Amino acid sequence: MRNLIATALLAAAAAIAPAHAAQSIASGLSADSYSQSSYWNVGGATHTAQSAFNGGDWNSGNWGYGWMQVDLGSSHSLASLTMHIDQAPDGWSWRGIYVSDTPIANDWSGLTPVVSYEGYTSAWQQLSFDLGAVTGRYVEVVVHGGASWTAVGTTGVFATPVPEPGILLLGPIGLGLTGLLARRRRHAAA
Repeated sequence: MRNLIATALLAAAAAIAPAHAAQSIASGLSADSYSQSSYWNVGGATHTAQSAFNGGDWNSGNWGYGWMQVDLGSSHSLASLTMHIDQAPDGWSWRGIYVSDTPIANDWSGLTPVVSYEGYTSAWQQLSFDLGAVTGRYVEVVVHGGASWTAVGTTGVFATPVPEPGILLLGPIGLGLTGLLARRRRHAAA
């Protein structure tokens, strides 16, 4: 009986809570949701913030500091941000992530980054930042590189996951089944 209940519970969990791959909430937005300090066109390809947040890359087209920003449309609880580095040559770089409920653009220098990274980076390296469930509508990536260009590849912004209603039901179901097993065990022992 215990194995039958355990099997039923696992089947219910699988049916109620299908696996979902994390999807970036910064992709697929309207074109006016993305902005940047500058960008570079090369080989017929436009390297903009919209491109970087949608699977491509952004290149500020200059040395020194550059930024790209996404307006998520409303405030979200943000868990993490990932980005691929696209730079040449490999070398020192600095990256800061800013989150705000108001547009940031060139006003980032007066803000404290939610997270930052300073160190050696190489082309196609992935950086992942834990944002600590910070809340905001605008996410800005500011970069400064000692390389010949300042660039960021595919960038994803991930929201704090909200449990599906079916998952919330599994707790009471599990407690009920545990109680049922304990009751059956008491009756069997008596």
